[in-house]
Amino acid sequence: MSENPSGKVEEELRGKAADEKEKQDLAKTLTVRERLTRQCKHQFINVQFIDDLGAFNVKCRLVSEREGQIFASMRDDIASIADSASYRKVRDKLVSMLAYPDGIVQDPSLDKAFWESGEYTSTVLFRVVGDAIRATSSRVEEANLFRGGKPRGLST
Repeated sequence: MSENPSGKVEEELRGKAADEKEKQDLAKTLTVRERLTRQCKHQFINVQFIDDLGAFNVKCRLVSEREGQIFASMRDDIASIADSASYRKVRDKLVSMLAYPDGIVQDPSLDKAFWESGEYTSTVLFRVVGDAIRATSSRVEEANLFRGGKPRGLST
């Protein structure tokens, strides 16, 4: 039996139209606040790493203003780690900020269990957080310059 290529194209077009209709319906139900929050969580970057097999990317979303402030306050927490209890407290906060699906990391294999396992170097933690903050700051500055404003970054 031969396939009908034009039938597949029509099916794809119907699917795309249905997706677009769903988006329009959802947009009608959301407040401006919800739309701004959603917009923040749908901007992504790739953080590149290299291992013995070559280069690979970890997909992350940009950080929100609130998350940027939390990460900034964690600098002092990290500097003041004095015992295992304070270390666990900081690590637990970092895990919740990073872990898929609610954290900035968008790869399902990098969930809470992964980050709690400690099967990575601390460089990975700081690279993901640092790159996400830098990319967010860079986009904020680009938008500000586009509007004719003075350069500024996130409040981190």
